[in-house]
Amino acid sequence: MGRSAGASLTGRGGYSHWKGQVLTADELHVLYEGIKLNNVHHYDYVLTGYTRDTSFLEMVVDIVQELKRANPNLVYGEFKELQPGGCFGH
Repeated sequence: MGRSAGASLTGRGGYSHWKGQVLTADELHVLYEGIKLNNVHHYDYVLTGYTRDTSFLEMVVDIVQELKRANPNLVYGEFKELQPGGCFGH
């Protein structure tokens, strides 16, 4: 079975309530460096959600490219939220 990483929010901003944190690009970099130091950075899948910050998205791209060099079969995807009425949002 492949490894995966979890989300940091319990819902999206459109819900009445949500808990969690929003990381900056620098915080994501620090988090990923810690994952690499513990040698648990070998993934088969990377799934992200909505990204509203360009620098954060650029860091995601850098990380995914590094992970793909280690595993060319890595699959990257973006989770599209199911909105009320059955439509997918972004």
